Formats: sequence, C-alpha cells, structure tokens
Amino acid sequence: MNDPSIISLAVHGTDLFTASASNGFFRSSNNGANWLAVSPGPGNNQSQTMASIGGTLFAGTARGAATSTDNGVTWVPANAGIYCGTTLALFTHAGFVFAGTNESGVWRTSDAGLNWENTITGLTYPSVYAFAAAGTRLFVGMNGTGVFTSSDNGSTWTSSSVGLSTPCVRSLAALGSTVFAGTIDGLFVSTNAGVLWAAAPLGISHPTVYSVGVAGTIALAGTYEGGGYRSTDGGSTWVPSITGIADLTIRHIAANGSDVYASTFSGQIYLSTNCGQNWSETAAPTASGTIQGFAFVGSAIFAASDYGGVWRSTNRGGVWEKVNDGLLNLRTWPIIVSGDKLFVGTPGAGVWHRPLAEVATAVADEGASPIAVSLLQNYPNPFNPSTTIRYGLPDRSQVTLIVFNTLGQQVAVLHNGEQETGYHEVQFDGSGLSSGVYFYRLGAGDFVQTRRLLLLR
Repeated sequence: MNDPSIISLAVHGTDLFTASASNGFFRSSNNGANWLAVSPGPGNNQSQTMASIGGTLFAGTARGAATSTDNGVTWVPANAGIYCGTTLALFTHAGFVFAGTNESGVWRTSDAGLNWENTITGLTYPSVYAFAAAGTRLFVGMNGTGVFTSSDNGSTWTSSSVGLSTPCVRSLAALGSTVFAGTIDGLFVSTNAGVLWAAAPLGISHPTVYSVGVAGTIALAGTYEGGGYRSTDGGSTWVPSITGIADLTIRHIAANGSDVYASTFSGQIYLSTNCGQNWSETAAPTASGTIQGFAFVGSAIFAASDYGGVWRSTNRGGVWEKVNDGLLNLRTWPIIVSGDKLFVGTPGAGVWHRPLAEVATAVADEGASPIAVSLLQNYPNPFNPSTTIRYGLPDRSQVTLIVFNTLGQQVAVLHNGEQETGYHEVQFDGSGLSSGVYFYRLGAGDFVQTRRLLLLR
C-alpha cells in the first residue's frame, strides 16, 4: 500500500477494504497480509470512505460515489441525486441548471436539482469559474484551460480559446452574439461565438477582471483595484465607472433592469440606477463578508455572502434579512433563480435549492423588531441635496443622531431623545452645506457607530 494514513476500513464478504489518504483504495483477501489497488472509476482515486451494505460495496471519493457488486473489480457511478464539491458558478440555460465546480468540471440537472449529471466530455481541466450563453451556444470559463463551448447543452465541450493570452478565466457574459471574458490578464471579447478572442481594445487598464455583466445594451466589468468600467458600443471602447465607489476592487456585478449592483472585497455594496454611470453605497448584510453573487425576482434581491449565507432585500438593499433555514453551510458563493427555485452554491457542500415561495414567506416583515441596534448606510450616497438615514432599535432607547464635518464640528442634530423599538428613517438636508465628506453618528444605549456620507453638488 505504501501509505500509513488510513481514512476508513470496510469488511465486505471475506475481504478487507481500505481507503488511504493519498494512494486510493485497496483490497486484501488474506486478512491484510497483502493488498491490491482497486479504482472506483477513472479519476476517482481521491479516496474518502468505504462501506459495505448487503452485497454492495460503496466508495466515496472527492468526485462522487460509486458501487461495486463484484468485490471492487468493476464499479458503477452512484451520483443520482448527489452533488457535492466546491461550487464556483451556477447558470440556467435551455431548461437545465448548470453547476461549475473546482474539482469535477460541469454538472447539470434537468429536474430542478433532484438528479445531477457530470458532463465533462471534452473538458481537459476540472475547475470551472463561469458560464454564459449566446443563442444556443453555451460557454464555460476555466481556471486553467481558457474557454470551452457546447452546442448540445453541455453534453460535449470544445476548446475555444484562440486569442486568449491566459488560460485563467474568471467571468463570462454575453451581449447578443458578443461574449466577454474577464481574465487575470484583462478583458477579452469574441464576436464570433468564441472562435476567436481579442483583448478589449480601448479603455481598460487594470489586468484582473473579476466580473462582467450586462445591463440592457450596456456592458460592465469589475476589476482588481481599478473599480468598474462600462461600454456603450458592444465592447469596442470602455470608460471608468467609479463615481461614488470607495473600494475599487469589485468582486461581482449584476443587473436588475437599469439597477446595477456591485459588491467589493471589503464587504460593501454599491447601487447604480443608471447602468453604471455613477454609484451610491447601500447597506450590506451584517458580518457577512464579501457578497459573492446576486439574484433577482422582480424587485427582490438575493445576495450570497462569504460567511452569512443567503440574504434578501425588498428595498434596493436598504434592509437585509437572512433566509438560511435548512442551509447547513453558511459560506455561499454563486446564486441564481431558475423556475420557481432559488439555487445557491457552496464551497465543499455542493448546491442547495429552496422554493421561492418558501423564501418569501420566511422573510421577516421589515416592520418587525430588529435583533440588534443597526445603523445603515445612507441612501443615496453620494447625495444632493438630501439623503435618507435608516437605523434599527431592538428596544426603546435614548437615541442621538448627529452629523459632523471632517473637522469634527457638529453640523446637524437629526434626533435627540427616546425612540421606540423598530426601524426609523431620518432625512438629512445638506442644502446649506458645501460639497464634501461628512459623518453621521448614532448613539443608542451603549451602541455607538459612525458612517460616512458624501455631498456632491
């Protein structure tokens, strides 16, 4: 065996089976005196566990499950209804939900997640970061072999990376027949279904493009330390889209009509109501880390967070509520809506789904009592001349809400007195003030928090 680290043991009939930490699976027919390697299928020697039930031997691997009824000589995949692994991307196309993984390529389901099929024919690398579709052609972006396309809904894949200067593709989006690929070496554009790629010709000067998206006829890109960019001519030219954004490392961009949401690596969320021309910071879910993805149902926004699970807002991100009932892994990355279900991917625990109707009824009314004191980001921000400040109180409290300038001088007292439990809104009018940065501070019992607001004339 040459591996002293044994993960599990199973007795099957008169034979002994082991799963070793680094060398896969082995069988002994003489009580462990000698061992013979066995393999539960191509590429499945990343052993995890073994078990024997009745006349069937089961093997659990990093790429799924397999069964054998002839003492491990031949194996049959047993992944119907099972999807596990680190999910990096989700996509819906032609009646399928597709999952891109870090360990086992592409999976798809045609029955809303009840059964999954591993569709990797033609793929040469297991790490899938992104999906897009242009017409009937499906695209995947890989973290090591560029772009692959499929014209049969993912049954088979063909390499389509000519013109890419790097095999590391982070994001994909389609605007009509034009496809955009965000990579660690910049943004690339294909106008012929992935046959040939060319670097975005003008405007984008930051090499790592984490996210690409489309809002109507506007193409958008989010970069590392360069903020956002937008194109109004199908990707021929690009201009910066950073007005109002403080953190210029954009993790994810997604559009809901003309509303565009951008999340940053520091945990902020920005909203643009004019397809990325300018941005205002909105509230972000509390202690949730980076928002990894957005999904939309009408005016409702769902956000997948790095540490806090799935959140929902019905007022453009002003207030967020958790919708995590039944979700065991609160590290959530990609998120999509398909049919009447919400799908979310996790690192290490595969894909989870939940009926949209159930999520809607699980959300607390915004008029319900907050569970802790919270001070939300003003909206809009930047503003001219007025903005709304919203905060929540779990108990009746003595409250002060004061605005200061950058010198620490008090410029407005928005509230000073007792207030009841619940969410409260206060309007701040900066008509008599000059343009610049100001701060608002909430005091409620022992709670004190300060946020920044920006007046632009």
